[in-house]
Amino acid sequence: MNDQFSFTNVKWITMGMGYGGSLAVWMRVRHPELVSFASGSSAPIQAQVDFSEYLEAVMNSINVTNSTCASSIQSGFGQVSQLMQTGVGRASLKSTFNICEDLNSNNASFITKFWETIITPYMSIVESTDIGGAEINITNALCYFHYDNSTPVLTRMANVNDFYYSRIVGNDDCNSIDYDAYIQPLQNSSYNDDRAWLWQLCTEFGFFHSTSSKTAGPFFGGQDKVPVSYYIQQCTDVFGADYSADYLANAVAKTNSKYGGRDYLNATFIVFPNGSFDPWSPLSKLTSTDGTVVPIIMNRASHEADIYPPIVTDSNDLITGRTKIQAQLNLWLKATNN
Repeated sequence: MNDQFSFTNVKWITMGMGYGGSLAVWMRVRHPELVSFASGSSAPIQAQVDFSEYLEAVMNSINVTNSTCASSIQSGFGQVSQLMQTGVGRASLKSTFNICEDLNSNNASFITKFWETIITPYMSIVESTDIGGAEINITNALCYFHYDNSTPVLTRMANVNDFYYSRIVGNDDCNSIDYDAYIQPLQNSSYNDDRAWLWQLCTEFGFFHSTSSKTAGPFFGGQDKVPVSYYIQQCTDVFGADYSADYLANAVAKTNSKYGGRDYLNATFIVFPNGSFDPWSPLSKLTSTDGTVVPIIMNRASHEADIYPPIVTDSNDLITGRTKIQAQLNLWLKATNN
């Protein structure tokens, strides 16, 4: 760009959100001679195989929003766990959550896929709550249903499930838990976004949202419901036997060694905006004693919230956060121009 447009004495800033934010940060880490500053909004920079903290953040965000709502959700998942113990219970869950296949207790991958299916609405809605002024948020899309004491708690969960998959995902059919049918298109080596992202997870990052947390696991039905091994098995099933747990552990270690990870980041002039409701934030940089590495935490903001255009319903914390990001980058720019 400098050569193409005959730029001289210019300073480049890389900016991005989510994984794009990670790339923006890592560009500054690896090529400080090319990039002067970086801002990584909601940027996960710590590769981690078992990212159990994701569900902890989901649970905490719901609890902060409304503890009564959180209690209803926890009670519902507890009831699901109990019903899974019997054939009659599993048959009722199939009907309640509009599942296509039978919940066969002898098919572990189907059972895990079921748990993933009913947990996903809570993960997705928390991650995207209030983004860009959207009506989808914890209060309107989760607690609205769980406030309804006139209905059994499983009905409230079913209503969340139906709302998410029909209105947000756009699926008006039954929800499939057929693991093999899910894996088969990913095995097609022709390029598609889902396969490409899974490849990166299996060879660089991990980032797998398990229920292994001692706090969030029981909240969502039990620590064993969605084990990290379920995701590692996907790596093996899609890409081959070489992509094992040991391979992934080594790959994640190499990623953190290459870029420094969250705790050994060797770089300067980077801003890390994060929302306190963002489930990805535990893998970003939330604290720093270095004045050239600046975390900016926005209370109750969600994933990548600061990147969206300002609107009248933005919270004061979000407005202040955007101002701090701009002010910090301007401060560095002026200081390095002197």
